[in-house]
Amino acid sequence: MPQQVTERRIGGTAVKLGAIALVAVALAFIVGLYAVAPQIQRGSETYLPGALAAMPTSIIVVTNPDDTTVTLLVRLANTVESRNTGLGQAGPAVLATTVLLYDQTRERTTATTSYAMTGLRAPLELAVIQADGTVTSVQRVAQDASTAVVAGRHRWVLAAQEGLLSAKGITAGSRLHVDQIRRL
Repeated sequence: MPQQVTERRIGGTAVKLGAIALVAVALAFIVGLYAVAPQIQRGSETYLPGALAAMPTSIIVVTNPDDTTVTLLVRLANTVESRNTGLGQAGPAVLATTVLLYDQTRERTTATTSYAMTGLRAPLELAVIQADGTVTSVQRVAQDASTAVVAGRHRWVLAAQEGLLSAKGITAGSRLHVDQIRRL
């Protein structure tokens, strides 16, 4: 009889240790998911960073040199934080449909102004716009760029995935209707 009690204790101890090990493995798996899942999400094609999602939405109207008019839904980067975040980390599917209007709130008169471009997942094009709404240039930003430097006076910069602005006909000479910028 004492041998049966000892075997039960040993068997019971083994079951308990097995259960503890199983719980530990499950707990490690769950903790691992919490650590890895955000990285997987950030790497997805459709990742929309919270900072970009939090930017206000506006409607703008642009008249092109050929007199065609384009109405665009844009995210408005009108704070230092939002201008520093920009389109960084956004997934390629988000970049394919998102246009960002950097609003400096007043005309920049310095020789150059730098815009943060860290974490781009596709090349961009930037339309540089003066205070009166005239697009003075459209420049390309490489996917691996950490900053984009805009030379000369400007109030706004319209940023989109490369090809999106040109597909809408936005070129030097286009005009942003500054009096028609409407926040939604």
